[in-house]
Amino acid sequence: MSQPPSMSHPTKNPAPKTSSLPKRFYKVVSIKQENKLYQILLDGRPAKTKSGLVLGAHSIALAKAIQKEWDAQETHIDFLTMPMMRMQSTILEINEEMRQAWEGEVNRFLRSDLLCYRAASPETLVEMEANAWDPFLRRVKGYYGLSFNVTNTVLNVEQPSRTLDQGARIISNYNDAEMLCVRRITELTGSAILGLCVGAGFQDKEAIIDAGRVDEDYQSSQWGVDAESLQRMEAVAQEIELAMQFYKLVNET
Repeated sequence: MSQPPSMSHPTKNPAPKTSSLPKRFYKVVSIKQENKLYQILLDGRPAKTKSGLVLGAHSIALAKAIQKEWDAQETHIDFLTMPMMRMQSTILEINEEMRQAWEGEVNRFLRSDLLCYRAASPETLVEMEANAWDPFLRRVKGYYGLSFNVTNTVLNVEQPSRTLDQGARIISNYNDAEMLCVRRITELTGSAILGLCVGAGFQDKEAIIDAGRVDEDYQSSQWGVDAESLQRMEAVAQEIELAMQFYKLVNET
């Protein structure tokens, strides 16, 4: 059976030693609107991205979330605890090469999507996959007009050229923030279809998480789950939640 492109699953990284972190150098975190950008200010001075760009957001909701992250830092600054800031910094610093790489990655998953490769047996797993995945296939068909071929054999299934062409156009039309979220959901779950659903505004994070780990949940029900696997699944779920939270904040006014 053809498999989706390889992907890396996050694991919970150990907290860095305080001595390796920069010290908090500011007292007050505020927001200032300038040129339609809500800038993050540290003691009245603009916060900067790694490359020196002014840190800010076009959504006040996202700006407030980033402000809260900066304000939550105590004696030292741990950027691992600032996911909204890190994602927004990535968006501010994105270049054409990075953007094209993201689009290419999602398009590759679209050609051999997890949701299109089903088990032939046992019946319990067949039903679990159908219950978790079929609603998303219906969703992308209803929202985007995309139809996918599904197989339960070991043979590769070709997707309609119209679906792949239309999918590529949809992906290219996402703004950079949407593209970041779609790409992140895609690589975390192995499914561009799930990513496209998030790109269409789907916000049921539990359904996305469950759809991305149907096979793992089945194996766990049969054989149990070890601590390492549980940690990995929890880390993936957390990353999915963060990506969907970022999408929501970006689109709030």
